[in-house]
Amino acid sequence: MESVEHTTASDKVYQIIYGWIASGKYKPGDTLPSQDELAKQFKVSRVTLREALFRLSALGFVSLKQGVGTEILPVDASNFMSSLPGRFLKDPIILSEFLEARLITEKSSIRLAVKKATDEDLQRIEEALNMQKQAMDNLDFEEFVKNDLAFHQQLVRAAHNSVLFKILQTIWDLLDKFTRRAISVPGNMEKGFAFHSSILQAIKERDANKAARIMHEHIKMAAETTLEFRDKEVDLQVIFSD
Repeated sequence: MESVEHTTASDKVYQIIYGWIASGKYKPGDTLPSQDELAKQFKVSRVTLREALFRLSALGFVSLKQGVGTEILPVDASNFMSSLPGRFLKDPIILSEFLEARLITEKSSIRLAVKKATDEDLQRIEEALNMQKQAMDNLDFEEFVKNDLAFHQQLVRAAHNSVLFKILQTIWDLLDKFTRRAISVPGNMEKGFAFHSSILQAIKERDANKAARIMHEHIKMAAETTLEFRDKEVDLQVIFSD
């Protein structure tokens, strides 16, 4: 049985159970072992296990039922969250809804960050930006993607809203896919870095409207230049209309 390190326990448990579901080890309608059994198997606390199960539940992979246990849900096209991982770049409806959700959550979080960001928050955001610059100068695609995501994560952390952070956690994997495709377009690495630099400056200036506007244009540029979005039936004009 897999043992999990404490520092990344929740993520590791999530990945293992997701792997069970993706591989077909547990099929729709099946019930996972009890939380006590799983916690013992993974050598983690029930709190850590529940964090992973809540994340799986939020994505629509499982249903947590009192008296029944953790039931595996079917992958149903009508279930938006459950269809995301496998169909993200294949379904125009999902593409549209992902962009809408990202715009709402990231623009909201950046407005909160303008009001709440501490000096330490700004330092962490700037560190992620500096790492992006270094990766860009070295033409290191993987490091740039890693620190691009870190930049967005630090923005959300600076909002100091745990509920909003948990909501955004459910789309980190999708944001990674989106970022990789956007940055692979020639010139987008430099454009993305420029947007990030402007966003940080707006936060330092405590200008919420400016910061939200730049974030809006940043996401719009990435969508408009990414091949998968151009080739799908996604009405970007409607999505990005203010």
